Amino acid sequence: QELPAAYGVGTLCRFFSYTGLAPFTGGALTQQPTTWPPVQWRATENWSAMVNDNNFGIGVHNPDAISTVGGDLNDAGPLCTGGPTDNNFAYIAPSLLEMLDYNIVYEYDFNLIVGSLTDIRNWVYTHHSDHRPDYHFANNRQHWFSTYGDAGLPSGFLRENLNGPDPSLIGPNTAFAASACPQIYFAARYVMTSPPADASAQLFWETNNSGDFSETRSQTVTVIPDGRWRIYSFNVGADAAWSGLISQLRLDPVEAGNTGDYVDIAWISYQNAFPELRTHSDFNGDGHPDYLLYNSSTQQTAVWYMNNAVFISGAYGPSLPGGWSVVSVADFNRDGHPDYALFNPSTRQTAIWYLNNNVFVTGAYCSTLPAGWSLAGVADFNRDGKTDYLLFNASTRQSAIWYLSGVTFVGGAYGPTIASGYELMGAADFNGNGSPDYVLYNPSTGRTALWYLNNNIFIGGAYGPTLPAAWSLVRP
Repeated sequence: QELPAAYGVGTLCRFFSYTGLAPFTGGALTQQPTTWPPVQWRATENWSAMVNDNNFGIGVHNPDAISTVGGDLNDAGPLCTGGPTDNNFAYIAPSLLEMLDYNIVYEYDFNLIVGSLTDIRNWVYTHHSDHRPDYHFANNRQHWFSTYGDAGLPSGFLRENLNGPDPSLIGPNTAFAASACPQIYFAARYVMTSPPADASAQLFWETNNSGDFSETRSQTVTVIPDGRWRIYSFNVGADAAWSGLISQLRLDPVEAGNTGDYVDIAWISYQNAFPELRTHSDFNGDGHPDYLLYNSSTQQTAVWYMNNAVFISGAYGPSLPGGWSVVSVADFNRDGHPDYALFNPSTRQTAIWYLNNNVFVTGAYCSTLPAGWSLAGVADFNRDGKTDYLLFNASTRQSAIWYLSGVTFVGGAYGPTIASGYELMGAADFNGNGSPDYVLYNPSTGRTALWYLNNNIFIGGAYGPTLPAAWSLVRP
């Protein structure tokens, strides 16, 4: 798919791009042939230009596209001649292989930059995107395609069919340094009737624009096809073949499947920061949830490191200022470490304290809540990869979601009104559909309940266990 097809007058007959293996380092440009039919190249800085003899013309930039075609049609007259009404023309088109669904609106970004070659490249360097793999399949395929097809446009995750041997999910051309990404993570759940005895996923990578995948450039990891969301990791940095420029990725989710089998994939990323799938309270990154403790008299916090139900060790965390309390923890800046979400009920101010394990790194104020509202919890409700606030008004019983980007408020929506007698304790994904659910508690009866949500919409509920006398529910 051309994204876009850009045409220039015949005098813009000289084509330049950076096609080397060290993008955004100022390396020498490559001049492409002035021919027709068009030729194809990989623009590893996401731009190409058609210019005249004075190196002035138009740059075509697509932040997602590397594969590019271009050429000059000299239908009449000398080469590199022709105005707006002549048959001669120059042509450049960044392109991506896309799966297009029926009756959709397809949106994409591109920029046309008018100026000299130096001007064009400087503009791209100022505005270029991060090439490291960070594919979030919330509402589109991120230019990946499946050999057995999928269930349609993603909604929170991509559902890939596993209908036979060697299913593959193939990514777009890319261009990032292997040394910048020592780990590749993917978040997935497998639903299979008769999975292989030793089920495993295999990651392939192409290097240096070689144009092929090879078993010598691949790594496998064991997967568990039990229908539960899990995070899997490829330790690619330990593989000598993970080197140079990584120019394409391919994920084979499992060796083989049967009709009706599928895998849901939420993310493929260089960072272990999946807001609703990663254990929020895993402070030391060992894969086990830990306890966060708080002493209201001294304002001291502490972390107890756990292995299942077994205490391993402990460490003090930062002390909070007077008037503040920890409401919940989540990875707000997506660095792989849980952070504190703080609330001051007197001023209704919220704040985020960024941590590295138990060590305070820095902090930032977030939104001040309206009168009558309190911060009940945090979760990624709209599945955009960013943690949001869950609010509760005890007087009206109304709940609300405040959508955030880091510490910045970007929008809000009311959630369901909480039943009389119940308190809103927080949110977590209890039914494994990728959407956070409400956890309710009735202090008079000790009864708990779950309200299942899709974003801010109530879709069903179920009672949880009733707690013993003298016990209360602290937080999910």
